[in-house]
Amino acid sequence: MRSVFVLVMLVFLSCEKTVMQEMDEVKIKRAEGIMQTQPAPEIKFSMDRYILSERLTRFNDPNKMCYLYLIFCDGTWLQMTIIGKMTSTSKRLTSPEVYTSVMAGNYEKMPAPDEMATYGSSDAAHVGLTTIGSLIEAGGFLSYIYSETPLTFKNMSKPIAEMVVEASKEDRKLLLDKLNGLKREMSK
Repeated sequence: MRSVFVLVMLVFLSCEKTVMQEMDEVKIKRAEGIMQTQPAPEIKFSMDRYILSERLTRFNDPNKMCYLYLIFCDGTWLQMTIIGKMTSTSKRLTSPEVYTSVMAGNYEKMPAPDEMATYGSSDAAHVGLTTIGSLIEAGGFLSYIYSETPLTFKNMSKPIAEMVVEASKEDRKLLLDKLNGLKREMSK
């Protein structure tokens, strides 16, 4: 008898709307009313899609030189030239999860090891190539500005330091050969 009473109470309680559900319904009705009286304009061109497309096209070029300005916590700036774009170290070449068989026909998602056969995560940072092919990684705590053209900053309280990475003629030739190989791969 007691279990029947508990079951009836559970059914009764699940049928009642909570205050939060009622507030959500009011918000939805208001939004629907606004959409009726003020419809969105018909857009024939998406600037967002255009900008994202340009970013993908321009910065995925392994022959493109760009300017990176790192801003440190103390306000110091560092300028350097890089090739292509920066990428997040939280990106992977393999899936972060795998499905494993638990019992016949049942599968469970499990964390997968990364490319170096390790598990876990690191604080995100960004990594890129300098113009001589040297990898540079900026910790996630740094802010940065990335530009296709050199930028001029005025009225700065801290100077901008410039990082110059030098390479021998042989190193430059190796990098250019590598980049030309990448370009050939991309054009296939």
